[in-house]
Amino acid sequence: MIEKASCVRLIAHKVFTPSPGDPIDFEATIERTLREWHARFRVRQILFDPYQMAAVAQLLARERLPIEEYPQTLPNLTAVTSNLFDLISARSLVLYPDADMRLAISRAIITESSRGWKLDKMKQSHKIDVIVALSMACPRGGA
Repeated sequence: MIEKASCVRLIAHKVFTPSPGDPIDFEATIERTLREWHARFRVRQILFDPYQMAAVAQLLARERLPIEEYPQTLPNLTAVTSNLFDLISARSLVLYPDADMRLAISRAIITESSRGWKLDKMKQSHKIDVIVALSMACPRGGA
């Protein structure tokens, strides 16, 4: 994500989808993509959930990529959802056409708790990971 003229623009995204017979090769996919984007764009921050990314994060941090742990806890997810909601409400988020992202957005809902807004899905089988990642990628405090 980059900020420009009080607007947040999505300039690239990539979804890695494992299957039972073809698990994700973190080195060949995620590490390579993050290195390429770091060389190509002005990457200010890479957030990751430590669930499966701890080893990759340590390696990339040694290479001086700006990587930071951001566990998908309720307070963290509430904060990024509220920020995404604010950007959308202010029409300050620009995305490019992408069928998979459009499908995920159509399946995402926002629920409210005493802590604030949180992204959720209409059905357990729906995939909205790309929207959760988008919410984590948006700069805090608006554009």
